[in-house]
Amino acid sequence: MNGNERESTPTEADVAASEDAQAGRAMVEARVSRCNPEDQAAFWDAVGRCFGGGKPPNEGEVRASSTA
Repeated sequence: MNGNERESTPTEADVAASEDAQAGRAMVEARVSRCNPEDQAAFWDAVGRCFGGGKPPNEGEVRASSTA
């Protein structure tokens, strides 16, 4: 790399698309799905307050695997 080039910083979307992030989100969603609706809502509300996002999965959403 010469002095005019900089390593690119991955975007939030790049990180979210990583295999590790997808696996982690699947583990969290599986655990939260076992909670009652009030606890689920409280969890996602807390995630939103802490991280400025953390939307719950859409009903019936199927996440694509990146193991191709």
